Amino acid sequence: MVATTMMLNHSTIPLGSLLGGLLGDALGLRPTMWIMTGMVASCWLILALGPMRRRRDLPHAYEARPVPDSAGSAVGAVDAAD
Repeated sequence: MVATTMMLNHSTIPLGSLLGGLLGDALGLRPTMWIMTGMVASCWLILALGPMRRRRDLPHAYEARPVPDSAGSAVGAVDAAD
């Protein structure tokens, strides 16, 4: 999951530089900087309007359960997610 997120984040860098170059060539440097500043400043809207805004608590942890050894007796505890 982390690799996919990093790939998506890093793959937008060439697109942003291409868009910035095209806008800078067409509109000039100062208007392009204001447009890009406005786009970056509005990124918080994704979190503010998305489902993360309603999340107040972390998910509950799983209960630990004993792990049997080769003889069948419980040795220690392991997370139920394993």
